[in-house]
Amino acid sequence: MWEPNNYLMPKPVSNIQRVTFFSAIYGALAGLCLWFSYEFRFGAFVAGGLIDVTTADQFLNIQRPLALLWVVPLKITALSLVGQFRGVFYYFRLPEAIRLTLALAATSGTIFLIATFIGGLDQFQCFKLPRGVILTDFNISLVIFVGFRVFIRAIRERFWGKDNAARGTKERVAIIGAGQTGAELVANLLARRGHGILPVCFLDDNIEKHGLDVHGIRVIGFPEMISELNEKMGVTELVLALPISSVKRIREISALASTHNLRVLTIPSLTELAGGKVRASDLRPVSVEDLLGREPALLDNAAISSMIEGRTVLVTGAGGSIGREICHQISTRGPARLILVDQCEVLLFQIEQELIEKAHYAKITPLIGDVTDPSRMREIFQRYRPSLVLHAAAHKHVPMMESQPGEALKNNALGTALVADLASEFKAEQFVLISSDKAVNPTNVMGATKRLAEMVVQAMQARPGNSTKFCAVRFGNVLGSSGSVIPLFKKQIMAGGPVTLTHPDV
Repeated sequence: MWEPNNYLMPKPVSNIQRVTFFSAIYGALAGLCLWFSYEFRFGAFVAGGLIDVTTADQFLNIQRPLALLWVVPLKITALSLVGQFRGVFYYFRLPEAIRLTLALAATSGTIFLIATFIGGLDQFQCFKLPRGVILTDFNISLVIFVGFRVFIRAIRERFWGKDNAARGTKERVAIIGAGQTGAELVANLLARRGHGILPVCFLDDNIEKHGLDVHGIRVIGFPEMISELNEKMGVTELVLALPISSVKRIREISALASTHNLRVLTIPSLTELAGGKVRASDLRPVSVEDLLGREPALLDNAAISSMIEGRTVLVTGAGGSIGREICHQISTRGPARLILVDQCEVLLFQIEQELIEKAHYAKITPLIGDVTDPSRMREIFQRYRPSLVLHAAAHKHVPMMESQPGEALKNNALGTALVADLASEFKAEQFVLISSDKAVNPTNVMGATKRLAEMVVQAMQARPGNSTKFCAVRFGNVLGSSGSVIPLFKKQIMAGGPVTLTHPDV
């Protein structure tokens, strides 16, 4: 049967083709190295008068061809065992260089043992190799093999990209921060020239780094020099490579850049930036969240993991702002199954794909369901019997709930009552309600319904015969969540204004 996906996808290289390719390349290099090892060794002996030409010919014309027959296959086997045949040929970094060196060293050691203990026997003279040839062969092989891989990588990086025109039009950027993160970012940018981003200089607060080169890019001075970058170097963008503790400095640089019409970029989060997880494709404009400067809360990861690991966890409202992040956190802590429940199929699909793309290996089960639908929720609990329930499904838009109090009551309060009751009935170990700070002395419908939900949870905990542990946690405003002020302001500013407020006194 014809399958569209298979038809559209390019045919992958088979294992036989890969092994044949690498065997041919490495075999040719190994043969050349051994060949020239004999030449260097015995050519020098003949030139120095240490041996006669006849003796040298015996080594070069009799012993050398026999050595090629078993040394070359031995090297190919060793390189295969350390994974050289599995890697992408033009990706070559320090770990690959170390593995390659170890393989060559192990091969030379094996050759020495074979030549000494087996080649010393009269019936196995074909395995005899001079120690000088073995040492010379190792040195030449190390230089040739590593040099060849570096050469291939350099050629690939120089001419990478299908669109030559795109390579000709690059954004010239300055990197703020010449530490490890900045160095990794520049290395990535230089390796992926097709992104159209060309780093031209570093700026750093550490005066000791001024005048130094990082991957060939000069550290020219302090970040305050950005006022001169556009005119002197044609820089149009800045890329932040500063640690998360430098939020105040990031604010200063961003403000200075805006006065000189320079775009400021960073990667998805400053936490990732500080951890060195840098890729050129991750660059994005600095957001409001990056400039808050709040210290991250310290979590008891061991306790959280023990609560989740090996258990079936159900999250309602999994596609929402809070539910989505909860799912990301849970999926990294080893649950037996993570059940995603949401009434919106689009949001449900998005969070499922996010978890898959980030290589979270939890067993993901996306389910469309409404927390106010008794039959559907009972079906879910009866089939999967979750140990931990995190109830994040709720209507949260304050002005909209003012005009539709019935829907707010049904979803926020009655929906919570239904899910909590099922959690108790099916013996879930724990139930956590995701509540809101607006439940404190509520002044609006949304806050009142969330307070009712908290009261439901308190009542469930005190119900006779209940074995489930119930609790509620209150969240404040989630910056950038759907319906919140930040994305609304961003949209209004991008459209040229005006920026609207909810009350004249604001």
